[in-house]
Formats: sequence, C-alpha cells, structure tokens
Amino acid sequence: MAGPIMTLLTTIWNTSRNRTPVRLVCWIVAGLLWLCPPALVIADTVTLNSGEVLEGRIVSETDDQLMMEVALFSGTILTRREVAKADVKSIARESLAEKQEKAAYTALTKNALNPDQELGKDEYAAGIAAFQSFLAKYPNSSHADDVNKRIADWSAEASNIASGKVKFAGQWMPPEMKIARAEQARQRAESESARNTLPTLKAHLADLQAQRAAAAASVTVVQAKLAAAQAKHAALPDTRSSGTTAVGADRGGLAGQLTQQIKVPNQTEPDTAAGPSPEQVQVHKEIALYEQQVSQGQSSISALDTKIQELQTQIPKLEETVKLAPPERAPEPPPAAKTNAASVARQKATQPAKPTKAEPPPPDPWYKRALNWFHK
Repeated sequence: MAGPIMTLLTTIWNTSRNRTPVRLVCWIVAGLLWLCPPALVIADTVTLNSGEVLEGRIVSETDDQLMMEVALFSGTILTRREVAKADVKSIARESLAEKQEKAAYTALTKNALNPDQELGKDEYAAGIAAFQSFLAKYPNSSHADDVNKRIADWSAEASNIASGKVKFAGQWMPPEMKIARAEQARQRAESESARNTLPTLKAHLADLQAQRAAAAASVTVVQAKLAAAQAKHAALPDTRSSGTTAVGADRGGLAGQLTQQIKVPNQTEPDTAAGPSPEQVQVHKEIALYEQQVSQGQSSISALDTKIQELQTQIPKLEETVKLAPPERAPEPPPAAKTNAASVARQKATQPAKPTKAEPPPPDPWYKRALNWFHK
C-alpha cells in the first residue's frame, strides 16, 4: 500500500511544480489519507467463545454488541461484522506498532539454546544479530531486558565454541569429556529404567508361578480321576456276544452234515448283537473328558514355564544393570568460582596470624570492692 501512495505523491509533487493549484494538491492528499485502511493504524483482536479470532478495527460498541471492521485477504478487503457481546470471550486493543513488536518478539523465541548440544558458529552469529536488530527497532520494548540477557547468553556460548569446548547437560567441557559423560548418562538412564521395571517383573513372576502351581495341582487331580475311570472301565464285564448258533447241528444224515458248517441267525433268539452297556458308555465319556483336561492343563503349564524362564533370565540382568550404574556426579562449579575459592584459600594461608588480644582480668568480688571504697 505504501508503494502506490508514494508514487501518487511523487506524481502530485511533479504536477504541483507545473503550476497546479496548491489547494487541489491538499485535497488529493487528504483523500488518500482518508482512503487508507484503518486496519493499518489500529489493530483490534476479538476472540469469540467458539474459538474464532477476528482482527480489524472496532467501529462502534454498545452494551450488547459491537460493530467490527474485519480485514480479509491480508487486509486487501474490509468488511463490517456485528458481534453480540455474549459471544465475545476477550477483546485485545493494540496499535499496529504494538502488534508488530509482539510478532517480532514471538519470532525471536524460535532462536533457542539447547542445554545438551552446542550450535554452529554461524547460528550463534545469526541469533545475536536478530536480537540486536530487535533492540535497534524497538529500543523501548518491555522485552528489552530479556533480549539483552539472550544476547549475553548467546555471546558466552559463542566464546566457548571459539575456545574448542562443547556443551553437555548445561556445562561446557572438552569433547572427550562429553563422550564419557554421555556414556555415564546413558548407563544411569538404563539403571533407572531397570530399577523402575524390576518390581513389576518380580510381581509378574510371582503371579505366573502361582498360576503354574494351581495348574499343576489341577492336572494332578484330573489325572487321579482319569486313572480311577480307567480302572473302573477295566473292571466292567464284557456284555458283547456273537448272538448266532449252528443250524443243523442236531440233524443227522447227509443233509445234516452238509449244512453243519453253515451259520445262520438263531431263529429262537432276537436278531440283535449285544453292544456296550450304558455304564460303559458313561465311563468312556469320562475318560475322554479327563484326557482332554489333562492335555489342556499340560499345555498351559508348558506356556507358563516358558514365560517364567524368560523372566528368571531377565530379572538378574536388570539387577546387574542397577548395580553397575555409575554414581551421580555433583555439578562442577564454574571456573570463576573455583578461582575465587583458590585465591581465598591462598590469601588465608599467606596472611600473618592476627595477635590475640589479652583478656581482661575478672572483676573483684563485691565485698573486696566495698573494702576498697571504705579505705579511700
């Protein structure tokens, strides 16, 4: 928007130099200022209860509703919208300069330091330049103290990088020390994870062992029932018979001899073959059921044994991991603090011993002071 306005102003200036009336120039400039979108001057933000955010300019406002001029399509189109006060969650009124400063500071927050990893030399330079540019553009910003602190922190880290140090856990150290510290941190993390996991695994192991004991006891009971059913089955009499007789066995002569070896159903007995008795059928069913239960129980015991063996192998390894964890290291004081402590110790060692003051004699007893007073 500023580009076309400057072009028109330049054209008007050149026209005025060609003896155009000054009054006409003033009217044209006033018209251009009137045509400038109000959103460029004032930016109001209305947040509705639905979560919708409206940005523009509040034109009028009553106790029940407000009229807002909303900027659409990056401010190229303005439209008015009535909003009920009951639907409004919050209203933020800020000037365009305040809004731009807020956006610029929000953009600065993308430049963040990593406590466990140093940045590159160019990254430090770009971040410091961005902070300095913000302060140059907004010298009276309420965020100036925070930005100055960021500049100091980034400059200190850039100085450490220049000296060849690396960062780990918020501390600067030589690269080889960082490798050792990282390995110790990994071991401590594994130890902490193992320490937290062990109670759960041990409780799970005890539960599986209890399940196995119950399953083994159940299988033992069923095996006893199976053995009893098999013994009962063996003791039952065999009720099956052939149900046939030899025809012509009592006949004499040649006809009897010819038909002597032919077997036909007995004409005097019913034509049925004797099968198992109902008691035998019931025992057969019991034996089949018990055999199925024993098979299922043994399969469950085998699966439980596999899980128990896995836990019994895993738990000792975790216990060993907990034992081998390196001890926690106390954070080292900064170099300045070390230097100050060493210098204070040296000063104490080199300073001469102060002469001790002689203690005053104890006061005389009251009666002695009274005698001295009478003798005066």
